[in-house]
Amino acid sequence: MKRWIVVVGLCLALMAASAQEITLTVDLDSTGTGSGSTARGSGYLLLSSDRMSVRYHFVVNNLSGPITAAHFHLLPTGAPVQAITFTGNEASGTWTMPDSVFNYMFNEQLYVNVHTAAASGGEIRGFPQPQQYGFRVDLDGAQAGTTSAGIGAGYVRIEDSLGIAKRLKYRFTYSGLGGTITAAHFHSLPGGAVVKAVTFTDSTAEGVWTSPPDSVWWKLVRGQIYLNVHSSIASAGEIRGALRAVGEATFVGSLDGTQAGTASPGRGTVWTVLRPDLSLRYDATYNRLQGSISGSHFHESRTSGVIHGVTFTANHSSGTWSPLGDQNLADLFQGRVYLNVHSSTSASGEIRANLGFADGVVTGELTGAAAGTPSSARGTIWGSFQEDSLQYSVTVAGLSSAYLSSHFHLSPGAGVLSAAPLVDSTAIGLWGYGDNFVELLRGNVYFNVHTANYTNGEIRAALTIGTGVATSVEGQENTSPLSFVLGQNYPNPFNPSTTIDYAVARTGHVTLEVFNILGQQVATLVDRISEPGVFQAAFDASRLPSGIYIYRLSGEQTAPLARRMVLLK
Repeated sequence: MKRWIVVVGLCLALMAASAQEITLTVDLDSTGTGSGSTARGSGYLLLSSDRMSVRYHFVVNNLSGPITAAHFHLLPTGAPVQAITFTGNEASGTWTMPDSVFNYMFNEQLYVNVHTAAASGGEIRGFPQPQQYGFRVDLDGAQAGTTSAGIGAGYVRIEDSLGIAKRLKYRFTYSGLGGTITAAHFHSLPGGAVVKAVTFTDSTAEGVWTSPPDSVWWKLVRGQIYLNVHSSIASAGEIRGALRAVGEATFVGSLDGTQAGTASPGRGTVWTVLRPDLSLRYDATYNRLQGSISGSHFHESRTSGVIHGVTFTANHSSGTWSPLGDQNLADLFQGRVYLNVHSSTSASGEIRANLGFADGVVTGELTGAAAGTPSSARGTIWGSFQEDSLQYSVTVAGLSSAYLSSHFHLSPGAGVLSAAPLVDSTAIGLWGYGDNFVELLRGNVYFNVHTANYTNGEIRAALTIGTGVATSVEGQENTSPLSFVLGQNYPNPFNPSTTIDYAVARTGHVTLEVFNILGQQVATLVDRISEPGVFQAAFDASRLPSGIYIYRLSGEQTAPLARRMVLLK
């Protein structure tokens, strides 16, 4: 089976269900159709958070004639299972997908087929390819500030090597330009500087951007990169589209002495998830240290400098790091961040884990509450999809009594799917999930640790994509508001965090900044191209003194809005 296959450091990482959308990218061409057509197309599917439906957007061009039909088809029979309606060379829609079809989509047995009069069996087709974290692109004249009827669709996806984000693979197709294309580029905000040329051939561009500079990585995740297509009638750009992130980026590792340069028997598991609001949610558990813990931090490997403190309580840590700076974001994607656990016997670090970028990852925090027990024990688990199997890493600590066993279970029903025994509180293994792939994607699989005191399970964790919770963040899809609005923060007064609601009426560059009473900028909460919608942004003022602060929302073609808030510590 073809699913996600991702190497992360010395481990491999996984994927499953949560409140996050999943992107499936589509490259359409004549491969497998027998038509010999040179036409091509690009697009994507967005699998909903409940795993029940997909939204899709495709653009095709240079077909031999008008489209006569288009469908989703299933292999091995090639039977059509859902019609796709094109208007001209563009198709957008939503498909509520039956369970009987769901698994085919992740097994390269579902494909998009575009039929024409010259090729009734299909002139071009393409198989959706999943990615947990990536960037969709929708091109039009509105984003370029023109009245062009031109449109386009495509994607940018991250390709990694040994847990380091090495390359950006991209593909786009446009149709209906009013002029002749003269150039195309990736541009960055603010300012619109060109950061890379993009070459279109017959209305489609595809390529690999190897080793982009650090500035591209942080601008990419901040929504500050867009594709611009210039033409003979619009030299500044006839159509353009922002690279819009979908999902959460996950970075995982397994703690040991080898990475710290010690002979420690200590072991641990850690995952971190970069949420759409660019806060970093993390969870880690260690066991069997030789000495007593004296400190723990996230470090960057360029200088080995400390970039964020991590507090462990009874061998477990769970928290959120916000805000991350630009260089922190680049270091994460470039595999330059590690978690280091210092002890009385190893002041420079007894065990550590290099965090590797992983696409297609499920995570979990094992607790007594999830198992319905009063246990204060904790654990951390992550896993990755390989070919028909799940590579996993799990560590637990503080069990109330003797360990008996641990398993992957199916909910509802609590049936045991597979044993996953812990050795000295840690397990790194491989589970062949068989027919349970759909259950994993929908969050119906959990990990359970059984002990003498709690034979039905003392602690457990549901396996979910990323953080597994809905995030109130800038960038989520919403209905279009009627105006540019900045709401009052809540709570207010606050200590140390608060939430700010705002609304955007049209696609464009938006910033949300915070200033102290002297007018000095203390934080930038949003700085990206935004679609119309109603959004939220979180502000963590734990490092700021009490006082009055001003937050200001600025957008293209509208006057800035500002409000006051009060931090009381």
